[in-house]
Amino acid sequence: MAKASRTSKAAARKVLDPEGDYGPADLLVSTDRDHLPAPLEGPAERLPARETIYRVVRERGPISLEDLAREMSGVGPRTIRPPYIDQPELYLLRLIAGSGRELPPLCDMRTVIRILADSPEPDPDYGFEVQPA
Repeated sequence: MAKASRTSKAAARKVLDPEGDYGPADLLVSTDRDHLPAPLEGPAERLPARETIYRVVRERGPISLEDLAREMSGVGPRTIRPPYIDQPELYLLRLIAGSGRELPPLCDMRTVIRILADSPEPDPDYGFEVQPA
């Protein structure tokens, strides 16, 4: 029975179109990962960025990249300015994609989306998935 529900859940999941034109409001970030093997402790501003993203996504459920960027704008070290400061959604999307996806050092959101569409499996560390809203 559990296998049937997982199959129907996967069938209901929307997939990214590699040639699609998505904006931050058009992308949903989610994770089904219930708990990390060794969760990190401490205030959000002292945690790695991906851990903080994971906590927000787990707490809020599937969330648009736009809302996630808004939520994350008040979190993180105040002394370090993140890269892509003028494009926080792109910075977050790169973090969500993870280091195993071979993203070019400098690329736009369309390139990241194309790479995510070509390899739609969840991030192995935090289980992040990106799909159209």
